[in-house]
Amino acid sequence: MTFRHEWDLLLGRARGGDRGALGQLLEATREDLERAASGLIGRSTRRRIALEDLVSEALTAVIREIRALRASNYRGFRFWFASIARNHLCRRMRREEREPRAGLGDDDILCEDSPAFWSGEELDHLRLAL
Repeated sequence: MTFRHEWDLLLGRARGGDRGALGQLLEATREDLERAASGLIGRSTRRRIALEDLVSEALTAVIREIRALRASNYRGFRFWFASIARNHLCRRMRREEREPRAGLGDDDILCEDSPAFWSGEELDHLRLAL
C-alpha cells in the first residue's frame, strides 16, 4: 500500500468525522503541507510572516472545516489546504499593509493568481477529483 493510498483512506475517515484519522492524516502529511505553504511565500514576505504561523492558521481552518471538503483523495486535500493557506496569507498581508501593493517584491505571492506550484496536468486531475 502506498503512502498516498493510506492518506486517501485517512482522508475518507476524517471527512466522516473521525478526529483520530484527521490527526493521523495531518501528522503524516505535515511536511508535505508545509512545502505546499512554503511555495506560496516569497522571500521578502517570509521575513514578515513566519511559515509556521501560516501553516498553523491553515491547519486550524482545516480541522474546523474538514467536513466541508468535497475532495476524496489526498491530491484534492492538498490543493484545498494550499488554497486555505493562500487565503490566510492574503488576508494577513492586507491587514498588515492597508496600502497599495506596490511595496511588495517580485517574488511575493499575488493573491489574485492561482498557486504557481500546480501544473496544468495537476489542475486537470484536481478538477476530476473534485
